[in-house]
Amino acid sequence: MVNEILIRLADSGLPDVPRMESIRRDLAADAVRRYEMFLFQHPNDDQLLLEAAQVYRRAANVEQLTSDLSAALEHSRSALATIEKLIDRSSSDLQVRSNWASIAIDAGSLLRKM
Repeated sequence: MVNEILIRLADSGLPDVPRMESIRRDLAADAVRRYEMFLFQHPNDDQLLLEAAQVYRRAANVEQLTSDLSAALEHSRSALATIEKLIDRSSSDLQVRSNWASIAIDAGSLLRKM
């Protein structure tokens, strides 16, 4: 649900509104905190792990766009670590592998900027 809210906000044109960077950062940070709480409560929920990896990725992208590269790198690493837990459990799942590839590409782009 939190992930869906972030997607809707991102698709609503919020990225194109001037001076909305702080709101975007706050929303991303709040989503990360919520998913970390969910993961603490349900560490073996594969769907939750997938959503958390996506939230970390979105947070990293927001931070990258707002030039907070160290925070972006931290969340990129969290996204990779989270999705890799899923790969360890279900290495043949194409959705998981596709998400891993997208996260890895974003992380590589970020590292080139640093």
